[in-house]
Amino acid sequence: MKLVSDRIDKIEVAEQLLNLLEDEIVITEVEDKEISTKPDKPYDLTTLQREANKYFGYSANDTLNLAQGLYEKKLITYPRTDSSI
Repeated sequence: MKLVSDRIDKIEVAEQLLNLLEDEIVITEVEDKEISTKPDKPYDLTTLQREANKYFGYSANDTLNLAQGLYEKKLITYPRTDSSI
């Protein structure tokens, strides 16, 4: 049996794969590849506000104020509305 995987992001999937395996695993070959991935696109303000609300419970106004403060300290760039296109 040959197992090839790039990345497993969910613990449920990893557990399902683990349950399919026999008691013993023998690794016969490991292939090391260098790959490059593009960075995620910057957030636009609306998406930033949605994500901040979803993960941290911040209101849209709280997120705007925090982003504005970070921008004024030159810690972030201004979140442009067309950045996700």
